[in-house]
Amino acid sequence: MITLAICLCFTGFYFLYGTSKRAELDSRQPFRNWIRKHENPAKIIGSALLLLSLMACIFSLGQGAGFFSFLVILMTLASLQVLVSPLRFFSAVSLVCIGIVSLFLELYIQ
Repeated sequence: MITLAICLCFTGFYFLYGTSKRAELDSRQPFRNWIRKHENPAKIIGSALLLLSLMACIFSLGQGAGFFSFLVILMTLASLQVLVSPLRFFSAVSLVCIGIVSLFLELYIQ
């Protein structure tokens, strides 16, 4: 459940980061172009995904620990996206592979 919350938080912040005027995004990718052209729906989708991530954290960890863990996840992922996104260090395929491996490990360990 935590992996799902992390993936939702990452995607939600990516939507909101893509609507920023100051963010330097690669215009060759069609998904980023869609976010740039449709700012209002992207902001709504990003906010909804962040809210779903918060609810997943609260559901799995409880009210206090879930809210605190959501804030820690959000701060960590936001700082990583702001630092690593302009460098184009990760591709979408590598992020999906990392998410699948982490979900598999979470389910296997429990």
